[in-house]
Amino acid sequence: MSKVNILYGTLTAILAVVFFVSTFTFPSEQRGLDPRMYPRFISICFFALSVGLIVSGVKARKGSDQEREKHPWVEIFFSPARKRIWGIFLSALGYVAIIDTVGYLVATPPFLALSMLFFGEKKVWRILVTSIVTTALLFWLFRVIFRVPLPVSSLW
Repeated sequence: MSKVNILYGTLTAILAVVFFVSTFTFPSEQRGLDPRMYPRFISICFFALSVGLIVSGVKARKGSDQEREKHPWVEIFFSPARKRIWGIFLSALGYVAIIDTVGYLVATPPFLALSMLFFGEKKVWRILVTSIVTTALLFWLFRVIFRVPLPVSSLW
């Protein structure tokens, strides 16, 4: 797994740098928040997480020789985590497919609830509270603070 972490960490770090550099082509806005601020913030966070992945891969490589000789592909393709990844991926595709029709406020809580279920959360009250509060906070952050128009339902 250490080689995979180093590889993916390097690739995502390169992507973060490319995204950050591309923000210099964005138009500047005098009123409100600069539209370049949020993409730059995300790029910096993405880069920091990539560096963390590279560091964890390097630390894992310093482990025992037996771990280095073990072939990681079986673990990568057939691990129980693979089901979670596919579940999240497919629910994200569904979320993207329905968000323009039903709107942000209707589509986001079920997506977050499904994500929590895929990651093993069992308590229904925690799933409900987290998905509703997170949706409300993100709505407030993007709509009120960043002034980003979010999808609204075309049904009503």
